[in-house]
Amino acid sequence: MSSISPTAMPPQLFDAHVHVVGADATKYPRHGPSLPNGAWWEDEDASVEVFQRRTEDAAIVGVALVQATGTYGADNSYLVDALAREGTNDQPVLVGVGVVDPTAPDAIDHLTRLVDHGIRGIRLFHIPTPTPPWLDRPEADALVDAAADLGCVINICIQNHDFGLVAHHLDRRPDVTFTLDHCGFPELSDGPPFADAEPLWKLAEHENLHVKFSPTLAALASFDASSDDDAAELVLAAVADHFGPDRVMLGTDWPQHREPGLSYAGQVDRMIRWTAAWSDADRTSMLAANTAKLFGL
Repeated sequence: MSSISPTAMPPQLFDAHVHVVGADATKYPRHGPSLPNGAWWEDEDASVEVFQRRTEDAAIVGVALVQATGTYGADNSYLVDALAREGTNDQPVLVGVGVVDPTAPDAIDHLTRLVDHGIRGIRLFHIPTPTPPWLDRPEADALVDAAADLGCVINICIQNHDFGLVAHHLDRRPDVTFTLDHCGFPELSDGPPFADAEPLWKLAEHENLHVKFSPTLAALASFDASSDDDAAELVLAAVADHFGPDRVMLGTDWPQHREPGLSYAGQVDRMIRWTAAWSDADRTSMLAANTAKLFGL
């Protein structure tokens, strides 16, 4: 697939956040950090082959495969091989976001090798917060600068107590576009207008920050609402009101996040419905165009 033209078709998603994990744990050893949500890959076939079959019934034009850090840490071998796999012409375009440990002595060389193998983005993964934190340290700055020089999308994954570390990069490199996984997991339990999410809303002042909205984030919205879909639509509305629809991207977080009883195609359709109240132009931006543009498609 050489181009993305979502305005010429019914609403479709360029899924900004999907994980893949190989079935062969010998060829692709699993040595990631311990994460709060556990080993989700142990009860789901998350291989790229299975995932591509799942997309056949989904309204999908493209997918960003994000390194499954909890599974593999900074070993991107499976991600690189998944991107190299031959797909059929009618399958969605795949782009890759890898992980590099900025504290490793060969961090810049590692990044360069990933780009040489087709990786288009780099993920600064800061969960759980390391001791000591490195996100605002010179080594992270050097990795950001190298990634920017190589034309990489720079993705940050944090929990909400680290919003100030994100601001460090936004202030230091206003010429670089950053993306924030799951909107940084802001506090949403107070309900609209989500005053407790002020640290996130403050970051919206930085025009070089884009945010990913996902079902994982929507599931944290534990305020009283008539339905889970209503809650998700209210949170999405608040995010898009603060950042603008041109800086919001939607991603399923599949299969780390799976709604009971919903297939991948069902989750995609559900997310598309969350945007139903927006104009066609704004829906196109949030569902597909923003992600496609960020990756240069």
